[in-house]
Amino acid sequence: MIGVEDVGGVHVKYLYHCPRQLWLYARGFRPEATSSTVQLGEAVHETSYRRAHPVDLGSARLDDPDGNLWVHEIKSSSHATAADEAQAVHYSYRLRQVGVDAQGAILHYPKTRRTHGPQPLHRLGVGPYKG
Repeated sequence: MIGVEDVGGVHVKYLYHCPRQLWLYARGFRPEATSSTVQLGEAVHETSYRRAHPVDLGSARLDDPDGNLWVHEIKSSSHATAADEAQAVHYSYRLRQVGVDAQGAILHYPKTRRTHGPQPLHRLGVGPYKG
């Protein structure tokens, strides 16, 4: 069984996308590794925004927090979804757990050259960090 500290962005995405897929993922089944859609997403991620500096928080891997404490997430889809926003909130929450007062999230969609945000955490229902 996984603990709260083991929950990463993929868990959050699958919670919104497909609870069955979350159940499989949480138990170590990774059929998405052979998915052409996932491979396309990884290619978009690797070739977009080359200046991005990922941050690894264990189970959560953020695409690129900037110097102003905004979390930037690069997405391969063409529009924002509730799962994307929930994932960004989760990453901001994880940053706050380690003492970084994240301001919110900016979602980037290179496929359509769109940016969604900035989404301040207070607008996403997240209160101030309580150390």
